[in-house]
Amino acid sequence: MKELTNNKLRISFLPWADLGKSIKLGPITFWPYFGEDNQNKIADPEIKAYLNKLLNLFVDFYKGKPVKTITICSYNNKHLYKLTDSVYETLRFAVDILIFTSIAPARKTIVSNINHSGGWAPPTADIFELYSFPLPNSLKDDFVAFRAGNSINLFKIGDFNFHKPFATGGIFSGPDEELIAGFDRCFSDDFPENIRERILRSLEWFRLAHVEGADVSALSKVVMMATAFEILLKFPKNSSEKKNYFTNYIKEHIASENFIKENRKIYNKNYEKTLAEFWAWDFYNLRSSIVHGDNVSYKVLIYKNSLSHLIVADLVFLECMMQVLLDHECISNNIRSLKEKCAELLLNNKPEDNIKKSLAAKWFWDADDVHKALGWIS
Repeated sequence: MKELTNNKLRISFLPWADLGKSIKLGPITFWPYFGEDNQNKIADPEIKAYLNKLLNLFVDFYKGKPVKTITICSYNNKHLYKLTDSVYETLRFAVDILIFTSIAPARKTIVSNINHSGGWAPPTADIFELYSFPLPNSLKDDFVAFRAGNSINLFKIGDFNFHKPFATGGIFSGPDEELIAGFDRCFSDDFPENIRERILRSLEWFRLAHVEGADVSALSKVVMMATAFEILLKFPKNSSEKKNYFTNYIKEHIASENFIKENRKIYNKNYEKTLAEFWAWDFYNLRSSIVHGDNVSYKVLIYKNSLSHLIVADLVFLECMMQVLLDHECISNNIRSLKEKCAELLLNNKPEDNIKKSLAAKWFWDADDVHKALGWIS
């Protein structure tokens, strides 16, 4: 009988995220525990038997049967490892990437097909719940220690089950592979640390804004998404400059000549901006009203028709993230094809250096389908 002398070794996994195949993000590899090709990944039969008992505690919400959607999170190809602060941060970052690359592209597909509210919804962050259990000193030990918030619970295997949350959202078709490949580059040693930190922190707020089971209000989610934008796009620290900064960013990086413009009179001053710029203006005003404790009606969360400000924020955040990844050549394998595609649509003899990466991103990701669905272009 093998004794585990280091009881700080842990197994980390996502019980509800049925990825179907392995996905690599930096040192983290996500792989389906019950996949046919993975049955021999954990070779020690006693460890495997213990893990089977542990993972069978995770059951569905229909008949309480053990789920077969377990996704193991390996670190540097190790399935059991010490979960230090730095390792946990890397793991958390990788899971947040899975969340973003699964929710935002799905949202884009839904809105592009003019299916805003019915029939299909993207998954929520709840389907990516992350668990990490320490292995006992002896594999004969049937007791498991589990941390919930600041409390540590001890229970015996077989006396307790973890039920799949109801609020896991709609159809889950997996993360976008192009974006996954781009984010993998963020883990490279030569990737700018400050940019990686900005992406990491912005995705953390994106995750929090897409948690449903915790009963977070839609008003709080507006503030969370605004915070995600502030971090990703490096807003100025002066709060009085943030709204104009966001509006100008949309003007310079998302809006184009074919965007519809509108005239508004605000505080006895006339403004002419694109509808996209006015969305950024309104969204940040909404965020400020919530933060300052103003009386905010839930009606103002609707942008137009069945589209909420939060749905639009998802789409704009996706486009902004794409541009950050392009700026740092995280999808460098595609940049040449992007530019070639742009060049076909531009005048002959147009210098390649003048083709903006934001323009490339818009055409490659069919962003104008979204812009049209939002009513920003005709």
